[in-house]
Amino acid sequence: MKTKHLLSLLLIILISFSCDKKQENYTFTGTIDNVTDGTKLYLKFLSARKTKELDTTLIQDGKFTFKGSVSEPSLYLLFVDGLRGAIPFIAENKDLNFIIYKDSLADSRISGSKENELAMVFVEHNKTVRKRSQKINEPYAEARRNNDTKTLDIITDKRKELDDYNKKFNVDFLNTNIDSAFGAFLLENSLTNKVISTKEASDLINKMSEETKNLAPIQRITKKLEAETASAVGSVAPNFSGPTPEGKELSLNDIKGKVTIIDFWAAWCGPCRKENPNVVNIYNKYHDKGLEIISVSLDGSPRQKDSKKAWIKAIEKDNLTWHHISHLSYFDDPIAKQYHIQSIPATIILDSEGVIVAKNLRGMTLENKISELLN
Repeated sequence: MKTKHLLSLLLIILISFSCDKKQENYTFTGTIDNVTDGTKLYLKFLSARKTKELDTTLIQDGKFTFKGSVSEPSLYLLFVDGLRGAIPFIAENKDLNFIIYKDSLADSRISGSKENELAMVFVEHNKTVRKRSQKINEPYAEARRNNDTKTLDIITDKRKELDDYNKKFNVDFLNTNIDSAFGAFLLENSLTNKVISTKEASDLINKMSEETKNLAPIQRITKKLEAETASAVGSVAPNFSGPTPEGKELSLNDIKGKVTIIDFWAAWCGPCRKENPNVVNIYNKYHDKGLEIISVSLDGSPRQKDSKKAWIKAIEKDNLTWHHISHLSYFDDPIAKQYHIQSIPATIILDSEGVIVAKNLRGMTLENKISELLN
């Protein structure tokens, strides 16, 4: 009996050693045609439309190799020095093989992982959509020149038909591959480009495994959806704080009035500066009746030499005599992220209870709303 137990234990140990261990590093190898020896290849990480260079290597005899590791599947870009464009792929701790075509990077092939096989399927779909789109749009310019409304209507209908087809493909693809890393990146891209709605994105996330929900793109989407919900009309405006031009900390709760406007703007923003005289007029007209304004500046653009100086100068020049705060962090401003601000000018209007009653009003529409709330 003891012998049987020992044999069973030994069998279990042997099986455990024979199972494949999860790979902890990657090796990316590949070939590229008609490229001079010594040409550089760049490996870059892509996140929130920003790239970060990770590694470089040289091509020798038309071949190359990258070695490294990733903490989770990530979206990488492979650039060839001197060539336009890049090859996007899902970086995993696997052995991937690339076949790169110098004259057509888009036709390059990647093998070695299910994630990149899924990506290739989607790339082929996009090529088909682009070809169909080009064919539909070919007669557009001539029809417009000739004021051929019948042809223009036909083109519009065909465009909508193609958009509907593309959306259906996206949604079906996501549903079928919901627990893939590529599916996570595709979901983020589809939401950003408004191919799917926030409701559809939320429904898809609810179907995911916990492992997939913990991937970086899904975490970013979840934060975005939470911010949208928190700053939706009908929600109580979440509190925030930031530095004033004098360097003191000021919060929304410190200044709320009977009606409060949260105004997102920047010194570099032309449409914001154009709208400022209207906001000044509204403030002067309704401040004594209980209107308060707190402006959140998204100054801090990389193009600004001295963002704080530009911010303060714009406040003075435009006669903005209400409350001001800024982290001088451009669109990385934590308040802008908290309120899901993706473009400026943007306004959030609160009632006396701090409930968001309207968003993104300008001109007379803004004044009419303030008048309605205070009169």
